[in-house]
Amino acid sequence: MTRQLLVDFSDVFADPSLPIETYLAGISRLRRLQCVAHLLGYLSQVPASERDYKTDMEQIFAPHNRSFATVVYHKMRDLAQRTGAKVNFLHPKVVLQLYGYCFELPDCPDTQSYPEVERNLYKACLALNGPYIRQQDQAMADANRLLPTKRLAALALAGTFSDFELVNHRLPNIAMLQLMKSVRFFEFMEAEARFNPLLQAFLQRFGCQDWPEYFRKLGGVIRPVIQATKRGRIAVDLAPDADFEANRAFLRHFTLPENLPLDQADFTSLRATPLCEEEPGTFALVYPVLVLEALHKGLYFQFNVANRTLPKGQREPDWRSVYCDLFSEQYLLYLLLDAIFQGRGLVLSGRAIFDGWQLKGQSEPDYYFRNDNRAVLFESKDVLVHKDAKAGHDFATYLDEVKEVSRRR
Repeated sequence: MTRQLLVDFSDVFADPSLPIETYLAGISRLRRLQCVAHLLGYLSQVPASERDYKTDMEQIFAPHNRSFATVVYHKMRDLAQRTGAKVNFLHPKVVLQLYGYCFELPDCPDTQSYPEVERNLYKACLALNGPYIRQQDQAMADANRLLPTKRLAALALAGTFSDFELVNHRLPNIAMLQLMKSVRFFEFMEAEARFNPLLQAFLQRFGCQDWPEYFRKLGGVIRPVIQATKRGRIAVDLAPDADFEANRAFLRHFTLPENLPLDQADFTSLRATPLCEEEPGTFALVYPVLVLEALHKGLYFQFNVANRTLPKGQREPDWRSVYCDLFSEQYLLYLLLDAIFQGRGLVLSGRAIFDGWQLKGQSEPDYYFRNDNRAVLFESKDVLVHKDAKAGHDFATYLDEVKEVSRRR
């Protein structure tokens, strides 16, 4: 397996890096947002296995920067030859951090030329790579120290715990899985009279009569991701018709709010609101992976918001338990495993075991299947690790959180 290596600023330049704000000065807010959204679209659409420093360079440099690009190309090529590694300089987590800077910094006149913009965006990416590289090195050292006899587990966890879902993805697969789970979720909510006030509060918040209408409206930003044929920025321009304001109001529920600081650690802001309204009616899909994940993963948070708007007597007192236990385990998991195992042996759900057996203080499995003398026990975990623990700074805290979740019932 070829080792992956991310280029640091010092690998290419002798001078120290400057603050990110310096590189972005003289680039208008709209221009810098569109440039970085193009890089994020490329990273979202092109698998990591098909990218290297040469394909990364094609996304930034035009022919007018041939002289500068040739110099940095040779330095990155030499690094690849010297280390025997596959070299990249664009990483989703780092470019998402750069997008945060572009979003938060105030607008300014365009004074940089096109060649200057390209060179400074390249330098900004490399400047942000440095802290990320050091975090990964520290995480690997901590993993080897804390898991001395489990080197493979240490390597796998330390190398992926802070950004696995940002790097490893196939957009059609994500879209299909998110859609299937979200449809099942709405069927679950609709089937229980208890949840009707919450479901109606959610639909009212989005201006929809029913949940199929919610999906039809959301399809306007999902289809462009699946149907995209060009690598780069994906944006939706609303038609200036009678429904313009209603459609705009709907999408603004998924749009980054202005004048609020963005979470640069685990990108919770972008996970909840993965669109950016660059101009009235023009919505850029900041990182298409997060847009697709909002189909289902975002529902937990959107319903949590709707739940807080209800009168106390109609509010779900423990929404997390409803989602994780009643829906995820007792509905979705049972539905899936029943479809696989029913009629092939003895099948018992965790609920059936709990109701039918005295376990004398022991916890029941979530699902049991037996065929002849072979049995399989299933345990379902909806793991919510605190963003600070999985941000890449502290592997020891992350490991403690994972262990705690594994012990919990």
